[in-house]
Amino acid sequence: MSHLPGPVTLDTILHNLESRYYLQSYQTWVGPVLLSINPNTNQDDPPSRHIDRVILRAVENIHCSGQSQSIIVSGLSGSGKTLTAMMTLRRLYSMVGQSQTGNLQHLSAAITVLDALGTAGTEQNGNSSRIGKFFEVPVSSSQIRKPRIHCYFLPERRVIQPPAGETNYQIFYSLLAGLSQEEMQKFGLAGKTVADFRSLNHKQTMLEEQEQKKKFGDWKASLSILGITYQDIMQILIACILLGNVEFEDQGDYNVQICSSKDDLSKLCELLGL
Repeated sequence: MSHLPGPVTLDTILHNLESRYYLQSYQTWVGPVLLSINPNTNQDDPPSRHIDRVILRAVENIHCSGQSQSIIVSGLSGSGKTLTAMMTLRRLYSMVGQSQTGNLQHLSAAITVLDALGTAGTEQNGNSSRIGKFFEVPVSSSQIRKPRIHCYFLPERRVIQPPAGETNYQIFYSLLAGLSQEEMQKFGLAGKTVADFRSLNHKQTMLEEQEQKKKFGDWKASLSILGITYQDIMQILIACILLGNVEFEDQGDYNVQICSSKDDLSKLCELLGL
């Protein structure tokens, strides 16, 4: 937008973005900042040439100045931040760490696990990431050393009581759709559906059942790649949704009575080792 006449103001930026949007030009540079509008169509992923330019500038600055560089992906819910961040990481590995496919596989698996645990349905976006992520990627001239993921802002209260009109975290719906009949029996969930759990039983649903099954399969495979024990994490997750069904009744004099299915309570205690 540096070619625009007169001062670059918010109004001129918005007018320019609108004009380019109708021309199906969804990416616009404002100096070093890339503005990208999500057209909400499956085929319009962020073009790699724009992302490559951002990455090249960051890598060149690292080599020239010796200082760390940050690529900030910011936007409203549903704007495509998660997709853009993942594409940026893939392009970075493609450009700098071509021989390090194992590291990228582990990083992708970690993101898959985190997204299932931290994605929920909101009124604005049925598949909204509720985690802020900071990817720390050490880059040298010829390789990428072990990256780290720092996570922020996960609202724990959603596990027990999602906000009105929103859903719980994706993993709970995925596991109910993806567990085999034998596993449902093993974990005390035989015959149960989303409707049987107070923390999950909401009008808004996230994804179709077949898509949930696929996501659960991908999530389970990612646990294996990362060396995380499937049984252990499943016990914790299922205990969470069973715990959401536990009700307490005030009996007075600081006494309470647990009003829940004995089978559910027994399975909950078994899962938690109580």
